Amino acid sequence: MRLLTRFILYMAALAAPVSVALGGAGNVRAPDRIIYTTLQPANWDIYLFSKPREAPRRLTDYPGLDYDPVVSPDGRWLVFCSERRGNPDLYALDLQRGGEPRLLIEGDFLKDQATFSPDGKLLYFVSTLSGHANIYRLSFRPDRTQSMKRAERLTRDPEGDFRPAVSPDGRVLAFSSSRDLPVAAVSPAERIRSGDIWTLDLVNKRLRRLTQMSGVGWNGSPKWSADGKQIAYYHVQGFTPPPFVGREPRSRIWVMDADGSRPRAVTPEEMSARSPEFLPDGRIIYSRRNSQGRAEIVSVDRDGSGARVESDASMNSYWDPSHGPGGGTFVAYGTGPVAPDPPEGYHRSGLEAAAYGPAGPVLVPGAPFRRMLPDRQVDLYPVRYFFAFLDPRANRILHFGYPSRGSPVTLWLSSLDGSQQHPLLELEPTEDRPVTGVSWSRNGQWIAFTRVSRRTGANATTEADVWKMRSDGTDLRDLTPNTPGFDGYPSFSGDDKQIVFRSTRHGGPDLYLMNADGGNVRQLTHDGTHDGVDDLFPTFSPTSNQIAFVSNRDNPKSDIFDIYLLDLHADGTPGKLRGITRNEGQHGHLRYSYDGKWLIYASERGGISDEEPLAPALQQYGELYAYRIQDGALVRLTHNKWEEGIASWEAPLPPG
Repeated sequence: MRLLTRFILYMAALAAPVSVALGGAGNVRAPDRIIYTTLQPANWDIYLFSKPREAPRRLTDYPGLDYDPVVSPDGRWLVFCSERRGNPDLYALDLQRGGEPRLLIEGDFLKDQATFSPDGKLLYFVSTLSGHANIYRLSFRPDRTQSMKRAERLTRDPEGDFRPAVSPDGRVLAFSSSRDLPVAAVSPAERIRSGDIWTLDLVNKRLRRLTQMSGVGWNGSPKWSADGKQIAYYHVQGFTPPPFVGREPRSRIWVMDADGSRPRAVTPEEMSARSPEFLPDGRIIYSRRNSQGRAEIVSVDRDGSGARVESDASMNSYWDPSHGPGGGTFVAYGTGPVAPDPPEGYHRSGLEAAAYGPAGPVLVPGAPFRRMLPDRQVDLYPVRYFFAFLDPRANRILHFGYPSRGSPVTLWLSSLDGSQQHPLLELEPTEDRPVTGVSWSRNGQWIAFTRVSRRTGANATTEADVWKMRSDGTDLRDLTPNTPGFDGYPSFSGDDKQIVFRSTRHGGPDLYLMNADGGNVRQLTHDGTHDGVDDLFPTFSPTSNQIAFVSNRDNPKSDIFDIYLLDLHADGTPGKLRGITRNEGQHGHLRYSYDGKWLIYASERGGISDEEPLAPALQQYGELYAYRIQDGALVRLTHNKWEEGIASWEAPLPPG
């Protein structure tokens, strides 16, 4: 797939300035619009705790995400990760002189999970510059923004390396890693990684594994004792990540000798016991979930005795404690203030609110975020709805929230930030997700969607139909009535005369084509008769007779779905079929750009970007990628630890 060409174009896209003129001198093309869903939390800030149980001092006030704080050995600098530019970046804040945080490293990729060398001269951190999460080190220069060209890459595993910690003598790096461990398939959409603690000798570069995970789980977030003789970490077995809050397995804080020997638990099994750290007095501080569902900071003696709550009794949650600028102080990140009244169509369950804080704004603060592709600029609009679809002809979105069980489902039209809401359609509840697979016609006049009607039988077989209505909510009609099984995931052709969809009407999940009025149905693929084969997420090119979809057709026993392009003949019969990915991780939620030149999709190909127990939502598919149909150029659009989902890619709107 022309890997060298793709890599060169990818690196060029990262390096290119956003002010470049496209299409000739003096002709700067307005950026395309890409809206996509994200499961990221609303607002996190950094807090300084000086006395147990007393209210902390809030050190950051950005309305988005600031997290993973660490204080320099001399107590002057706070380094933390912030997403104020649209991707995780490292910033330095002068705790003595104040002022605004300074960006430490340039680049539209993840830089996170920083830690200092004992002398404070070097910064170790995790970055996705290589395409996967690896550990780098760079001179700490808080007075300037540096290039990653100056950074040294220390790990090179194609899986992921996380949460670095440097020994007090500066010779050994401890970290967690998902390397050499199997990926567990929870469902066709959910795959969970596990992790162990490793060390890297920074002198002879020798790797050593200190723990051995058995089954699904994590040994994560290693931290050194002040004498370098012990390492604290958390252990969780049988991990089930959020948003399944309340069903997580209980976890513990452990301590082992620096060579991996004598591992012993120092806390009882608790809910979400994570992120241990040795304080100067030898106590171990960590985060856990309390009986009210909030995360609080607790400390214990090394033998596990003398437990006490360190954080205040507010409604905030706090995570990832680290030593502060003075003895007995510590920093942590936690929920920050958000708008108290989210838009009406945005629902968050009580458990989710307890775990992650209030719902907050729909549009991620700071959006849109400008990115460069080889042939254009794009503006990214991440929204915190579970489903949202961009109108091709206006800056408005179609969306529906996660309803509480038994509540009606309302489809809304709103502006990109969730305001100016207009209800289009109210549907009676049938299950947790009664509406899915939404598609606009290219002229913006029609909306097609999947309506799930009921679940029947011992195996909970899903019954669903493809529905269609005008963009004002009128003329609602069922296009696939009286057919058994699941009919769904419709997508309009470029001329709006045909719809491709997925159906199990003949037993297996295959792709079908029909006229936009529901007539002249014909079958495009015939893989469903083969046990385990699943064709999913079809999307029609807006400019050609081509359909993109995902399938496990080349390996029916696999839980990995690859991306395929199917050309259609003029009469609608299937023609050439070709795959454009090959076992690179899970893929899904495909959409063409409005001009048919690019395909955007969510993919697991970059692995995960943090220990999974620390992420608020499982990265089922991971991040967004853009694939150019003509030459296979590939650009990663998002770099973070949140699940990025359904994207819509539309043209710039005319001025005014």
